[in-house]
Amino acid sequence: MKRLHLITLLLVAALAFAACGGPKPEAVEEAPPAEEAVEEAPAEEVEEEAPEAEEAEEEAPAAETGPVEGGILHYAVAGVVQFDPPLIVDTSHVVAWQVFSYLYRTGDDGEVIPDLATSWDIEDDGTTIIFHLREGVYYHDDNEVFPKGESREVVASDVVYAIERSVNLEENNTPFDFLNSYESVEALDDYTVALHLTSPNALLFTYGAGFPVYPQEAVEQLGEAWPHNPIGSGPFKMASFTPDDSVVLERNELYRIRPNLDGITFHIIPDEDAMMIALEAGEIQWTWLPAAQYASFADNSDYFIYQEICPGSYQMQLDMNHAALQDKAVREALAHAIDGEAILQALMPGEYVPGLGVAGPGRAGFDEGLADRYFTYDPALTEELMTNAGWEKNTDGVWAKDGETLSLEMELWNMDPMPLVGAAVLTQLQEAGFDASLNTVEFGTWIGDYTGGEPKPVMFWSGFCEPAAMSSLYGAGGLGTLMGYENEEVFALVDASNAMMDPAERNETLLNVSDLIFADYPAIPLGFTNTMIIASAKIHDYALQNSLQNVVTEYHNVWLDQ
Repeated sequence: MKRLHLITLLLVAALAFAACGGPKPEAVEEAPPAEEAVEEAPAEEVEEEAPEAEEAEEEAPAAETGPVEGGILHYAVAGVVQFDPPLIVDTSHVVAWQVFSYLYRTGDDGEVIPDLATSWDIEDDGTTIIFHLREGVYYHDDNEVFPKGESREVVASDVVYAIERSVNLEENNTPFDFLNSYESVEALDDYTVALHLTSPNALLFTYGAGFPVYPQEAVEQLGEAWPHNPIGSGPFKMASFTPDDSVVLERNELYRIRPNLDGITFHIIPDEDAMMIALEAGEIQWTWLPAAQYASFADNSDYFIYQEICPGSYQMQLDMNHAALQDKAVREALAHAIDGEAILQALMPGEYVPGLGVAGPGRAGFDEGLADRYFTYDPALTEELMTNAGWEKNTDGVWAKDGETLSLEMELWNMDPMPLVGAAVLTQLQEAGFDASLNTVEFGTWIGDYTGGEPKPVMFWSGFCEPAAMSSLYGAGGLGTLMGYENEEVFALVDASNAMMDPAERNETLLNVSDLIFADYPAIPLGFTNTMIIASAKIHDYALQNSLQNVVTEYHNVWLDQ
C-alpha cells in the first residue's frame, strides 16, 4: 500500500474512489447557479488556508470575443500509464479529472466546490459526513459496458462501491489519514451517502479532487482492460489510449454542462526539449514550463505563463539505519555542508519559494525560522561536528574513521530538474570532504529502491505540496519509517493533529512536530518550488490554480480561439 501512495504523493496527491441503475437520460441537465450549488462546512473546519489565485503575477489574457464552441485542446504530459483511480501512480490523474465525476473538487483559491455532490453536512462532531448527490448524472455511453443511448444514472451505491474498493485494494493511493480515520460508508437512499469516521479528519476536504466515482459493472466486465478504458460521468470520455503516444478524449454529450471543447488530447512527451519544440510548432497548447525555458517564452505574447501555487519540497531523506548516519552529529554535519536554497534559487529562479521543511508557505506547520535554527550553510560547523564525532580527513581530504572513508551513495530519479539539483549538492558535499556519489535511475527503480527495503544512504525526492504531507511522511506508518525514522512522540502528535478541526491548534501542533523532526536531522530539506505552467494565448476561461481539475465546472468552461 505504501508503494503506490508514495508515487502518487510525489507526483501530486489524488484520492480515488464508486456503481448501480437508472433510466436513459433525455437531455443534458442545466447546471444550478453557482451560488446555489453547495452548502459547505465552514472553511475553518475542513480546509487548510491556501494561497489565493491573486498571488499570480498576471491575469490570464482576456478574450476579444465571447466563448465559442469547438476545437481540440492539446496538452503535453511526461507520461501516463493507466486510469484506474485507486491505482494511478503518475500524472495520469490529469486524464482522470476529465473522465470521472468527483464528490467535490478544489477551486481557484483552494475553496471546495461541488461536483457529483451538490452539498454536504458534517454531523456527530465531525465523524459523519452526509453527501447529497446531484440527480440526473449519467455514465458515458457508446462503449462496451453502456451501448449508445443505454447509459444509467450515477447513484449512491456507486459512491459506496468506489470508496470501499479504494480502501480495500491491497495496494492503493488512499491517504494515510483517511485510512486511519475511515470506519464505513453507506447509501441512505439513491442520492444520499453517509461517510462514517472513527474520528474527525481535518484533511478530508484537502484532497484536491475528492472521491472519483465509477460503475462497478465496468470494472468487473472489462477486467484487465478497465484501467486503459475508464468509464465515468465527467465532462469528457475516453476515445483512445495509445501507450507512450497519446490519450484522446471527446466531449461527453450527457454532461450537465456542455463543454465548449470538442475534446482534449494529451500528448505523452517525456523529453523537455521535444516538449518545447512541440509547443513552438503549435502541436501542443498547454503544459508545464521547465525553468531553463522560461526566458525563451517570457516576453512572447503568444503564450501566458503562470504558477500553480502549491509549494512542493525538495529533500534528501537519510537512511537512519546506515552505520555512519546513525550518528546525529554526522547527519547535522551533512546539513550544514549544503546550501539547498541557493541551489534551487539558481536552478529554478521562477519557481523557487523561500523556506524549508515539509509544509510549505500557506500550509499548517510551515516554520519560517526552521532554516536559521537547523540548516544554515556553514562548512566550518561541518568541520567542527565531524571532528568532534571522531572523524578526520585523510591525505585525499576525505572524511575517514578507523581507516574507512565515509562513503555516501545518493540516489535520485532521472526526471529534470532532479539530476541538476543532485549534481549541485554533490559538488558541495565533495568540497566539504565527503566521499559522495550519485546514482541516477528511472523513476520506477527509485520507487522500488525506496519502498523495497534497500534504500541508498541518501534518497532525493520532491513533491508533497498537499496539506496531508506531514501525515504521509511522519505519521504512524508514514513513509519516513521506510528510511528507519522512529519517534513515537512525533507519530502520536501527527496523528492527533489530523483530528484537530481548529486550524490554529493544528498549526501549533505541526510547528512543534516540525521542530521535533528536523532537530533530529532524518532529512535535509533543500527548499520549495511551485510549478510553472505555459498556455497558448488562444486558450480562455481556465483556472489559474488547479487548472486541469476545473476545465468544465460551474465556474469555468475552457474554450479556444478558432
